[in-house]
Amino acid sequence: MPRDTGFSISVFFPAYNDAPSLPALVARAFAVLEECVEDHEVIVVNDGSTDETPQVMAACSDSRVRYLRQSRLGMPGVLNAALSEARGKYVMFCHDHDFYEPTLLEKLSNALDRYPSATFAHCGIVVVDTEGAQECERYIDRFAPLTAGQEFLEQVLLPQLDSKV
Repeated sequence: MPRDTGFSISVFFPAYNDAPSLPALVARAFAVLEECVEDHEVIVVNDGSTDETPQVMAACSDSRVRYLRQSRLGMPGVLNAALSEARGKYVMFCHDHDFYEPTLLEKLSNALDRYPSATFAHCGIVVVDTEGAQECERYIDRFAPLTAGQEFLEQVLLPQLDSKV
């Protein structure tokens, strides 16, 4: 059931010893969010960093950024912490090394609005080199607008990630 909290989207990022890249990460997140949704928040989850991550985040004065610190629990712990704190109707998990099309969140949230029974929306990805200049791989397929989630996860997504159900 969607949350009614006043926020449209909560976007969260894991942070583990990423202090130097955090200001750019937060700026990139807001560049995408401000293109498409009015009410949003960014949650940075520090997964037990031993660098200057707490000091960098303390210097962030934007009220839409929330900072959570936890013991080193790995990705499941980051996801659970962020989900429990998210105030958005929708949530999106992002990585610090990802770049997003300006309309991505708008398109994904519109898809979820169009299909209220859907539990998640997804998109294709394009992998580029470390400079962001050259395309290396492309994972873009045409899917029906609404598919069975379990089937999609087992037959499409997880095999591409070398994961097991």
